[in-house]
Amino acid sequence: MLNKSYEWNTEYESHHIKVTCWYDLREEPFKGGGKVLVDNEIVGSWGLVIPEAKKPIVSITRVNDKIRFLNIYAAGAFKPKLSVEVNGTFIYQDKLNMFDRYFLKNPKVVKKMKKWTGM
Repeated sequence: MLNKSYEWNTEYESHHIKVTCWYDLREEPFKGGGKVLVDNEIVGSWGLVIPEAKKPIVSITRVNDKIRFLNIYAAGAFKPKLSVEVNGTFIYQDKLNMFDRYFLKNPKVVKKMKKWTGM
């Protein structure tokens, strides 16, 4: 649970979108990050973040002729859950469980996590 990597794949109008993320909480400072690839080309990345579902962890504009903008949102209490928005429409969403929804509805928990991780 302290060192993990994840990968999500989806399609949008014949374009393959791949999102990867990883984190390592075994040492301080904590490390982590992720990448967004469209058709195997890196179009965006981010460092270690505490996800806040209403704010995208990465927002990319003008990816190609069909993808004008791409937003990646993250949430999750014990495992990252992802939402992928392309041109204003969500094309992929992981299902949130009871703990994920509790985490999202309690900004104090997010604030404590940020303080604990030093972010």
